[in-house]
Amino acid sequence: MSTPLPPHPGCRYRPREVFRSALWRILADHLNVFLREYESRFEAKLGPLPPESEKVLTRLACCGDPNEGVTLLRCKECEVTLAVPFSCKTRICPGLLPEVPYRHLVFTLPKKMGIRTRFRQDRSLFRTTARLVTRLLTRWMREQLSIQQDLKRAHPGILLAQQSFGDEIKLHPHYHVLTTAGLFLPDGSFYSVSDFDQAELTARLRRSVLAWLVKRNLLTPENAARMQVWPLER
Repeated sequence: MSTPLPPHPGCRYRPREVFRSALWRILADHLNVFLREYESRFEAKLGPLPPESEKVLTRLACCGDPNEGVTLLRCKECEVTLAVPFSCKTRICPGLLPEVPYRHLVFTLPKKMGIRTRFRQDRSLFRTTARLVTRLLTRWMREQLSIQQDLKRAHPGILLAQQSFGDEIKLHPHYHVLTTAGLFLPDGSFYSVSDFDQAELTARLRRSVLAWLVKRNLLTPENAARMQVWPLER
């Protein structure tokens, strides 16, 4: 079943209000301590903190703070002036997320058949697989909705992070995906997908990835057929 939400108003300023998010509150309370103590507490296990990560976290902590600067907007017709604080423009900013349902999905790659080793040897496989996952999720959600709309122009909101290691810093290529549980139409309306069939989605993703690896000559058709029936933990 699809549940429509009303379109976002087009002529109304809506503050990001990033300060209401749990992530911003954590950074506001603990970022300085985290940066000061990272080297002594975490570097030996997790490695040095990348400069870009520190930069992003610092920018996010200042997001929406008028002390960091504002843009003055003025309407000549109604003579209203509005001061809009600068945003951090980071990808992890919670102020960018619409207030709709979300799902957190994790996609992993098998240990056997040398799949993980191939990803370590060719880093471009991460990007290509990420695009495949995004296209499959979009197509799958379009199929779940039976609405009289042009679904070719409907898209989910997806944030995808790829990782090449696990908790013990061992080779473990996998993806964390934060996706809207539904699709946005060009007019801003949102249609939710209430039922995520995990088994069906997993099977679709497995078939797509295996077919792509066979096409790239990274896996034989025979081995791909065997992997279709493997338990997920392999």
